[in-house]
Amino acid sequence: MKIGLLTISDRGAKGAFKMLQAAWDKNDLAEIRSLTTDKVFAEIQTQLKGSSSDNHTDVLKIDAELLEIREIGNDLEAVVLFDTLMREEVSAHPEQVREVWTFIKPKNSLQAKWYLDGLQQLED
Repeated sequence: MKIGLLTISDRGAKGAFKMLQAAWDKNDLAEIRSLTTDKVFAEIQTQLKGSSSDNHTDVLKIDAELLEIREIGNDLEAVVLFDTLMREEVSAHPEQVREVWTFIKPKNSLQAKWYLDGLQQLED
């Protein structure tokens, strides 16, 4: 997906989704920290500490659609819609999950890495 000189990789967005799900399942705070902003990391850390069950997620299908890219101060913000088919228990039926994730990175950064800055689950 291209907007001007900025390229957002469909594969990169899907990869970030899968990496964060896997890190959540493993309770891998270091991996989550490397992919998120401070505020999102704090939220996820609180949720993981409050969870008493083991997490298991099978991502069976994932589609990513870039909805918007905008400049906000010194940052670029990309808004991505994820439409997934997931199973959170081995014996459970797959469920469709739709979420909007917001990624940011410094506008003048030479790095291609974007950080998750927010997410919202969409209700049917």
